[in-house]
Amino acid sequence: MDLKQIRYFLNLADTLNFTRAAQLSRVSQPALTKAIRRLEEDLGGQLIYRDGKDTRLTELGRTLRGEFEMIIASEMRARELAVNVTQLGMTQVTIGIANTMGPKPIWPFLETLFQTFIDVELIIQSIHPMLAEEMVLSGALDACFYNSINSANPKLQTIPLYRERLRLAVAKDHPFAQLDVITVDGLGGERYIDRVKCEYRDAVIEYFMDQDALPRTRLQSDREDWIQSAVARNFGITILPEHSAIMDDIVLKPISGLTLSREVGLLTVFGSSTAPVIRKLREAAKVYPWPASKL
Repeated sequence: MDLKQIRYFLNLADTLNFTRAAQLSRVSQPALTKAIRRLEEDLGGQLIYRDGKDTRLTELGRTLRGEFEMIIASEMRARELAVNVTQLGMTQVTIGIANTMGPKPIWPFLETLFQTFIDVELIIQSIHPMLAEEMVLSGALDACFYNSINSANPKLQTIPLYRERLRLAVAKDHPFAQLDVITVDGLGGERYIDRVKCEYRDAVIEYFMDQDALPRTRLQSDREDWIQSAVARNFGITILPEHSAIMDDIVLKPISGLTLSREVGLLTVFGSSTAPVIRKLREAAKVYPWPASKL
């Protein structure tokens, strides 16, 4: 099985006509027919029903069509990347961002990079914080913004950026929005929205239980956008890091006695052997005016 055979099959799957598929493939019809049969032999099953003019995909053909389309798309993407690097001088950088972190204040920093790295294509990938070190070490990520600086791996370097506190998120028309500080005794009757991916979820629940003020959970989700939409619509309240709110209709308030916070850092492979663009990324992160720590 080779890419040429896959392309022939996809042209045939699109047209369901051997003559037209051969024209699109720029080969003779016998050559296309022979290639399709060879592909079927390799796969051990028939891809096309041939019944006079009634040409259609078999179940195997329908099943593999999507897989073959992804293979061709990947091959085209690889060629595009090769042209970008070898002919256009462009570099692709994949940066992970922990899935519990919002775009503020990271996005303004990334915007400054675009002004400097004009030949860089940036890919932003949402990841679970626990996978950050593994993905950077493996090369799946070139760098990662994540919420821990406790890495003991000598191959990794973490640059501390800023600290953010956990706050109570409420709708702007919720009565709590008018208060300076929220006391735990007022939370018992509130509908609580549980952020199941929050790395401090257990600590928050433990805090509420110690205060005998555990709110009633009415909604659980791993989707930060849905959670914040529910809060903005005054469906319930939740706990958010202070820089993670992405909706204007949300107000963040401190909770009396809740002192949990997290430190956000930039994780990369240690040393000067990393790509020049990553070294420049680290230097830019060190001098960027990140939010001041307020504990």
